[in-house]
Amino acid sequence: MSRTHCAQVLRYSALFFGIIYGFSHQRTLNANARAAHAENEYKHKESLIQKAKLEFAKKNMPQTETADGGGELFQRYSASSSSKLRNMPFWKSQGADVLP
Repeated sequence: MSRTHCAQVLRYSALFFGIIYGFSHQRTLNANARAAHAENEYKHKESLIQKAKLEFAKKNMPQTETADGGGELFQRYSASSSSKLRNMPFWKSQGADVLP
């Protein structure tokens, strides 16, 4: 009887340690899969941000002057605004409402 008792103890011990090993191995596999998924998600978000930055740069890129005088409007505006500033008292050109 002692032999069969020893054999059963060994069997159940092996079963118990196998279950523990399987559980810990599964946790390791899941942790690695979660880490890989998080890394892929981060890379995807990073690529979307880069694409958005490129589109924003394209959208807000300053227009270059064309051969037909595209910069004429800017020159007229800057000349008129500088003449207005010359005729204005100092404290008003600085945005102050009261005298210094």
